[in-house]
Amino acid sequence: MPISDAIAASSAIPGFFEPYPINGHDYVDGGVGFSGHADLAAEAGASAVLVVHPLVPSLSDGDPVTMRSRGVYTIMEQASRIYGQNLLHLALTTLGVKFPRTDFFLIQPARTSTPLFGPSMGFEASRAALRYGYASTQAWLDAQGAPLVRRLLVMPHPAAG
Repeated sequence: MPISDAIAASSAIPGFFEPYPINGHDYVDGGVGFSGHADLAAEAGASAVLVVHPLVPSLSDGDPVTMRSRGVYTIMEQASRIYGQNLLHLALTTLGVKFPRTDFFLIQPARTSTPLFGPSMGFEASRAALRYGYASTQAWLDAQGAPLVRRLLVMPHPAAG
């Protein structure tokens, strides 16, 4: 299977993107069952692992509309995001100890600017979410991801070895 299909299937977040079909089966984001599988890459010998976490809890600083006034769905979603983020941070800390030779890089949007919040956006809105993800990843690479970029620029190409 092409890696692009695996990535597309792994990115199919329920409620935001439709399931991704492969060989007659529908696949959704693996985070539905676990808060990250970075251990698989580390066990395979990866020296750097990127973990993408788009569903961060929302900060409502300066927002006149409170979570409470948005209803029970928003409150439940926020609680789920907080729980998921806590599990992910715990998992990454544990993996850092278990795999000290692997660097784990966490890419996630700012908590104040994510459009990925609220009831299902509808599948049409996925393009806007993807554009947002691309732009926020570019911003991450320019700031927190700069050490990774420097590292990748000095790595020898496998074919050159």
